[in-house]
Amino acid sequence: DPSWLAPAVAWAESLESHTQAPCGFSVIKDLATGERGNEMPSFFLSETLKYLYLLFDEDHWLHDRSFIFSTEAHILYTTP
Repeated sequence: DPSWLAPAVAWAESLESHTQAPCGFSVIKDLATGERGNEMPSFFLSETLKYLYLLFDEDHWLHDRSFIFSTEAHILYTTP
């Protein structure tokens, strides 16, 4: 659904500007001050970046099938 692309671009840009660190991305400890933590949860790579990748990869085979994602970003096929 192309309607998700514009919000995804804004979100990706926000992630990059507010959480990017020399060796990955950091957590934000305090939203009011923008203070960053010194950690990057593993789910950020395995789930968050997977969702972003699939949003922007319009030619990915998943776009041609009927499925949903679990909360852990596992692909669950559905019947049409």
